[in-house]
Amino acid sequence: MTGNKKVAILLVLFNEEKYIERLAKSILNQDYRNTIVYAFDNNSSDSSASLLVKYLPGADIILSDENLGFAKGNNIIAKKAIDNNYDLLFILNTDMELETDCISNLVRIISQKDEIAGAGPVIFFGSEGERTDKIQCYADNTNFSSARTCTLYANSGLSYGELPDTQYVNTLHGGCFMIRSSVISEIGLFNEDNFMYNDEIDLAYRIHKSGSKLMVCKNARAWHYHDWTLKNKAGYFLQYYYINRNRFLFFHRYNKHFSFVREILSELLFLPVKINWARKTAGLKLLKYYYLGYWHGLLNKKGKADIEFK
Repeated sequence: MTGNKKVAILLVLFNEEKYIERLAKSILNQDYRNTIVYAFDNNSSDSSASLLVKYLPGADIILSDENLGFAKGNNIIAKKAIDNNYDLLFILNTDMELETDCISNLVRIISQKDEIAGAGPVIFFGSEGERTDKIQCYADNTNFSSARTCTLYANSGLSYGELPDTQYVNTLHGGCFMIRSSVISEIGLFNEDNFMYNDEIDLAYRIHKSGSKLMVCKNARAWHYHDWTLKNKAGYFLQYYYINRNRFLFFHRYNKHFSFVREILSELLFLPVKINWARKTAGLKLLKYYYLGYWHGLLNKKGKADIEFK
């Protein structure tokens, strides 16, 4: 029975206090009860940890005296969950909100076939504290040659009713997915060289090479409340620096030498397009961090960047 599967919900915190209450309430409201929350606080300067304990008093939380990053924080609590014999790991960003039956539907999908290593929900945009019916992503697929991911169903007026009930994919959204502990014991969770961002691509590549499968499930639903506004320029700077740097670290790691050349030529060719994109997204200063990420990736710089994103 799927209800016998023990699910560990993994949360990594870093100054997340504005999201904690909504996330915690959606976890408490899950109809699947065989769960525990493991959290890792990356030395937050706000009240993230205390708020989590307030709303989820049963959470097992580790307080770090430094920011070790999203990848390492998750790896630490994943190991703890596996050591405590939890069957499934649910990696969850704090800016998410879950529908009541999200976890139960993901457990059901994974439990259908032994070949299914992990599963993910359909993710909608959350806006100004409210759920929307606008789809952010459903059914992600990564080109492992370019380390770029596209989603097959998103935005542009697409309705929930048009989505397939389930679909095999080769990547799951890194902010909300469930995976078998046995798979992580065998191939590991996140590569700590990345520090943050693109963690799911490296994991998906290892799952792909192992021959296991990933699936998304329409009946599992989540809402993502990330701040995509121009007020969050520093967030854009950080995000695109790490995304670009870690794509090149991926090429280094798996000896994808041709990918370096192709990506550099592509960036040169589409430079006018990127300038216009940066201007509309977070201002032209975004290009500084965007291309610094490429440069540091070429140099194979790993871990936390010694950069102020402002």
